[in-house]
Amino acid sequence: MSEVGIVWIASDHPETSKQVSDQLANFHVLFAADLHEIAAALESLDDGVVFMRLPLAGVIAGDVLTLIHSLRPSAPVLIHDLAERAQPPTRPAAGKNISVYYMFGVVALDKITAMLQSLAEAQFSVQFGRMAENLLQQTSHEGWRASLVGDSPAMQHVVEQIRLVAPRGSTVLISGET
Repeated sequence: MSEVGIVWIASDHPETSKQVSDQLANFHVLFAADLHEIAAALESLDDGVVFMRLPLAGVIAGDVLTLIHSLRPSAPVLIHDLAERAQPPTRPAAGKNISVYYMFGVVALDKITAMLQSLAEAQFSVQFGRMAENLLQQTSHEGWRASLVGDSPAMQHVVEQIRLVAPRGSTVLISGET
């Protein structure tokens, strides 16, 4: 399974990186401050969540959103703007499908990392569901069905149950008579 990580985009990341890494210890966190670092971080993860703290020194938020959309269009983005303004930064027209969440003003770091953890866990669940769906599509109906013996109504029920739970990230025990 590919890794779900968090890309932390902020001008102040050297000061906060240790604390952020400790609070998000279950995830691979990549820190970036300029467009080159941001692009490298986005390209290194198969799936993930993006955090961006504004203002960014020398970087325009719209340019970053465009970059995120082009490299990771399904990645949720959490933007924390230190300024208390009512108007969020404009999203690029191409980025309409990006899920963007906003926080304004002073927000405690533990609240930010808790939100990022929730988004990353949700992203992991989505990724796991896609993996299960791909696996289900790769094995033809006859392929996995051929390894099951029996064609009784009870076996048809088992096959239907497998079909229902296969796309989910759950462990399933199927029991019955042999």
